[in-house]
Amino acid sequence: MRFSKSRYVAGLRCPKILWMNRRMPEQFDSSVRRERLIGEGAAVRELARGYYGECAEVPFDSGDFEGMAERTRELLDAGAPAICGATFIRDGLFCMVDVLLAEGDGVRVVSVKASNSVKRFHLDGASYQLHVVEGCGLKVKGVGLMHLNPGYRRAGEIDLRGLFVVEDVTQEARRLAASVPANLERIAREAGGDAEPGERIGRRCDNPYPCGYRAWCKRTFPSPSVFDISGMRGNVASRLAYGRGVVAMGNVAESGVALTRRQAVQVACEVEGREAIADPGAVRAFLGDLRFPLCFLDFETLCEAVPRFDGCGPWQQVPYQYSLHVLEEPGGELRHLEFLAPEGVDPRHAVAERLCEDVPQGACTLAYFSEFERARIRELAAEFPDLAPRLLDICDGVVDLYGPFKRGDVYLRAMGGSNSLKAVLPAMFPNDPELDYHALEGVHDGGEAMAAYAGLAGLPEAERPAVRERLLRYCGLDTLAMVRIYEQLVKIACQDGWAIESVMCNPSRTSGSGAPV
Repeated sequence: MRFSKSRYVAGLRCPKILWMNRRMPEQFDSSVRRERLIGEGAAVRELARGYYGECAEVPFDSGDFEGMAERTRELLDAGAPAICGATFIRDGLFCMVDVLLAEGDGVRVVSVKASNSVKRFHLDGASYQLHVVEGCGLKVKGVGLMHLNPGYRRAGEIDLRGLFVVEDVTQEARRLAASVPANLERIAREAGGDAEPGERIGRRCDNPYPCGYRAWCKRTFPSPSVFDISGMRGNVASRLAYGRGVVAMGNVAESGVALTRRQAVQVACEVEGREAIADPGAVRAFLGDLRFPLCFLDFETLCEAVPRFDGCGPWQQVPYQYSLHVLEEPGGELRHLEFLAPEGVDPRHAVAERLCEDVPQGACTLAYFSEFERARIRELAAEFPDLAPRLLDICDGVVDLYGPFKRGDVYLRAMGGSNSLKAVLPAMFPNDPELDYHALEGVHDGGEAMAAYAGLAGLPEAERPAVRERLLRYCGLDTLAMVRIYEQLVKIACQDGWAIESVMCNPSRTSGSGAPV
């Protein structure tokens, strides 16, 4: 079996990944692929090539790795001090080094990462590279991992020495490299056979990122199973399923495993065959803490590895747009306010200034998973002291609409264990065209919104209005969705019992007199 660094790291995580890649690649769920992050990583590696000054390059050729290795040897023999894309092949092992530094009596291997810190799987990859490079006859004097500096803030042109940090991980890479031969033998044996490896589902299926073959590995389990319980750690579910034979969600209650309130409600919903379960008293308590004017707020942000605006750092969330629905009083007219900053310039001050104008004084502002909105408002306040008092006042009035769902005050079977807005909304309002993200044109989720805004300045001017309209429609649906969910909570609060199927089946039902806020 041939290995690259990525295949080695994947095989360490789970040899079955390599077996599936070879035998059943059509079972891979491509929705787990993080295309935007892959693109960000490529941009970071390209930028990092200038960190050490002039760097000789080995052009990538997927059809001629042997030629790339030969070009690397030629550059080393010619005394090139730094080589980007240095390639090595040894006994079926292949690796490309982001930057190879030649120092006369040896070399230093540097891998470039688009993260703000060193991760464990980065060290696994570094140990593999160390094994291969030294196996090709070179003395490796050091191993470094170059990553982004979370403390860097752009000021004019990108300062590569400020943007990047190079951590010396030689000692750890050498310790792990001692196990590489045995790991390679084990992975090749388990992933190279004819029989499908019997790997178990567990924490590694989601760490460090979701595995695209998870659905295949779950195919023999009942649905729903213990692996579908919200917030249950993978290792706990794995011990239940494989150690105690508790696989079906309905058997968890009698297993003695302690469940959170939210988990218990989900399990009860499945066991009892209920479409929805809620605690009207808990919902009333939540609504009782709200006040008017009542606002519904959602930000869209730009988050890039390499900051494009002065004062911003790597992977900083930069708000460029918001939607705001406002109810001045109970039963009042719903107003919609929105703002999308001009493209190509730092949007933060414009967003902050407009937000201060649009949110009514003393308003209570609902956001879904509100810590995100709070964090953005606090960052804006820190950046613009003149607006800080007003921004912090808005921040103090933010309440989390996510709370009732996180606590289990309300659970619908159709949520499938997820508490996200895009799980709650269709569960509460199935087949409602007004609330269908799929019906939107061009922008259907936050990732697409970010990509659309990031590329807006590069579009011909005639094409920009259409894209801006798509961005506004998407963000506007996020806050309209919160309004509709809030209205459903008001209806639930008026019920006397736990069963709310009647409310869910009739979203137009009025809340009646005495409804909270």
